[in-house]
Formats: sequence, structure tokens, C-alpha cells
Amino acid sequence: MREGQSASYVGTERAVAVNSGTAALHIALFICGIAKGNEVITTPFTFIATTNPIAFCRAKPVFVDVLENTFNLSMRIRPLYPLKRRMVFWCN
Repeated sequence: MREGQSASYVGTERAVAVNSGTAALHIALFICGIAKGNEVITTPFTFIATTNPIAFCRAKPVFVDVLENTFNLSMRIRPLYPLKRRMVFWCN
């Protein structure tokens, strides 16, 4: 399916096809303006492909605790939301 057809199918103006989830995350970071000096909150309990796009943007990954029963990010991350930390990568 071509990008234009994909966009029509989901009801949006544009779509971009990528070869991997890593590439998709990199595009998302780029579009959101993540750059050198920014910090992105993420989980340490994931594959390296989640963290690599953060490094590609020259930003710093900030690893936070995960819940033992679900391995999802702990909600205790809320105090970590100063301006320098511009995004949270919530992976499952």
C-alpha cells in the first residue's frame, strides 16, 4: 500500500512509510523537536531500539523505575517533568 493510500485509509492528510519501529521513533523525536540538550524519559526494560533514536537525536535518555508486576513505567516519574525533559517514551 502506498503512503497516499495509507493516509486515506486512516483519514489523515499524509503518511510516511518506514522500514522499522526504530525509524518511526526517530521521526517522531525529530518532528517533536527533540535535539541536543533535551532529555527523554524512557524505560530501561526494553530493547536497545527504543533508546537508539534518542541517541540519534543527540538527546539524553533518562531511565526510570518500572513496576514489578507489569514492567510499565512507574507513575513516580511525574516529578521528573522539568522543561529539559521534553518527552516520555512509554513502551510495552
